[in-house]
Amino acid sequence: MWFRHLLPLVSRFPIKGGYRRLSSTQQETSLPANRRKLLYRSKQTGFLELDLILGNWAEENLSKLSEGEIQEYEKLIHREVPDLYSWLSGQQEPPEELDGKIFRRIRDSVWKGTINKSKTTE
Repeated sequence: MWFRHLLPLVSRFPIKGGYRRLSSTQQETSLPANRRKLLYRSKQTGFLELDLILGNWAEENLSKLSEGEIQEYEKLIHREVPDLYSWLSGQQEPPEELDGKIFRRIRDSVWKGTINKSKTTE
């Protein structure tokens, strides 16, 4: 059994009827399929800093967005990763077609340092 070394880690989290789920997992299962895909894509961009920025922002906000905002976020998330990071960090100006309400909300939360602040202060 190749995973034997993981058993001590897993056994720390037992609960009656199975293992404890993380809150993000519970949230992911309550989201519609298209939003779950966006959440996954937000957390798995391939660029650690962007994974943290977009993953945390998406985890907090995707369930609250309207369909129009979801479409705007989807256009944003499918852009090239280095460009997206440059735009969000303020190194470059974003193209006009992306500089919308959702982009500005994400960028402002990056600049203010408010992404996932509740988890860091616990």
